[in-house]
Amino acid sequence: MPEISENSRRIARNTILLYFRMLLLMVIGLFTSRVVINSLGMDDYGIYGAVGGVVMLFTVVTNSVSQSISRYITWHLGRGGRPGAGGREAAVPGGPDQLHSVFSTAVIMQLLFCVLLLVLTETLGLWWMHNRMQIPAGREDAAFWVLQCSMGVLMVSLLSVPFNATIISHERMDVFAWISLGEASLKLGVAVLIFLSPSDKLKLYAVLMLSVAVLVRLAYGIVCRRLFAETRGRIVFDSRLLKEMTSFAGWNVLGSGAYIVNTQGINQMVNVFFGVAVNGARSIALQIENIIKQFISSQVQRPHIAGARNSAAAGDPRAAASLAGAYPGKRRHFHTPYPRVRALGPAA
Repeated sequence: MPEISENSRRIARNTILLYFRMLLLMVIGLFTSRVVINSLGMDDYGIYGAVGGVVMLFTVVTNSVSQSISRYITWHLGRGGRPGAGGREAAVPGGPDQLHSVFSTAVIMQLLFCVLLLVLTETLGLWWMHNRMQIPAGREDAAFWVLQCSMGVLMVSLLSVPFNATIISHERMDVFAWISLGEASLKLGVAVLIFLSPSDKLKLYAVLMLSVAVLVRLAYGIVCRRLFAETRGRIVFDSRLLKEMTSFAGWNVLGSGAYIVNTQGINQMVNVFFGVAVNGARSIALQIENIIKQFISSQVQRPHIAGARNSAAAGDPRAAASLAGAYPGKRRHFHTPYPRVRALGPAA
């Protein structure tokens, strides 16, 4: 029971910290959006949202796989990289421990998806932008810059997933919060720069947003390598783990795909039939919606999910059920990489 109480206190601290982070991000984000819209104008802001949405359409599978990576890293961290029954989690022969193997395989998986994203963007993405989208006359070159930079931002974000998941799995929400606040501050600086710049503001905005993504990715990499041993050492590839992590995504692909089509697919149809000005208005609405959704849901769930998965992986289903909010008389299911440990209840 003392261990559960300590876990509960840690989760409470992390939740409060993340709420404070989200409040600051909400204020900075709303202010930054207003400055960016005033600087770019509605048409250029709509171009950025519509053309960037073309790249997002190719993330139907990658979003689900990213969730799978987060779950696997948390699960193996809870087990301490120990081999499991039947050799399911046996370490790579002659290689580092299993947790490092999971992390390395996740990085390689994201690199493969980056290559796929590059091919799709430079073929289907370019074709769609030049042949189907409504781009104002004279802004085609700026739209091309936005497409390339948006692809770069997404590729950098994909590569950040294993590092982000490692920080959250170790329940270092303070690190996660500080990096996020730094990212928001950089984006505020970008808004000020494009407001003052006499050059093409849309091109400059796209390039600066890519620069911010690269800096944040470097920050995640440096912090993780300093704090977590599993992120250091040589790269290890485990084909079995790769297959498990992709298959674990499973039906999540349908839900993730439906969300992407609902947001970015509609965004493309709005552009085809109504033009970039309506895209700009819709982008503002979506941004506000996403800020509210993040504030309501994910910031409460992250500490609980990380703590519950760690407890379940460590072989303490009662602690996991307690942290997940199970109560007597009910069964609570919790997603782990292996089906036989998903049922955590009933709680005593």
